[in-house]
Amino acid sequence: MKCQEDVGYLVQAVMRKGKAERTQLAGMLVQAAQRVAASAGCAPDDVTPDFELGERSDASATDARSACDTKGLALPASAFVAGRAEPGEETVSTSKRTWACDLSLAGTGKSKISFAVSSDPRIVNDRLRTEPGFSEFPDGKGLIDGHRRAILKCGEQSVYFGMRPNDAYQELLLERERREQYEPTVRGLFQSFLDAAGKEHGCPTVTVPAS
Repeated sequence: MKCQEDVGYLVQAVMRKGKAERTQLAGMLVQAAQRVAASAGCAPDDVTPDFELGERSDASATDARSACDTKGLALPASAFVAGRAEPGEETVSTSKRTWACDLSLAGTGKSKISFAVSSDPRIVNDRLRTEPGFSEFPDGKGLIDGHRRAILKCGEQSVYFGMRPNDAYQELLLERERREQYEPTVRGLFQSFLDAAGKEHGCPTVTVPAS
């Protein structure tokens, strides 16, 4: 959005009691976002009332060889810790241009990994591309930000890929006896994600660089 300040704004709703109809709640949030955008000096033509609700699957058991119901999204053995972070459950949300998966690892570690893919131009825009952290892949295949974000040129569209382990999982992987495996583990996770999800979107093959 074209705003007076180069800052981000977040609008969210927290339901502590009762229930809400999804479409009405989403509409209320869109209206709230429009008011926030207007007060921030964002260009009116950059704020659209159009939205779509994604379908969210019921929780299902995670297949470590094809996680998130995505063929080839394999989780490396080093991603698991016996009794503390093992294959657990996953939920997948899909809409026309956006996909997301939340993995809840079984065990005492309360570990989670979230994946997201979007080809929505309202998300994959110049503002995102110029955020700190992104660098170019060789051969103009796209941009990458460490082991957590990438934007690939897939045919005539740009596609965003994001991976986010929660704090509990990162702390578990960084414990002394596993610290040396942290970088290759998260790099392997992100590589597997880009390979599998990228293939579904017709994206070029890329190699996630070591940090």
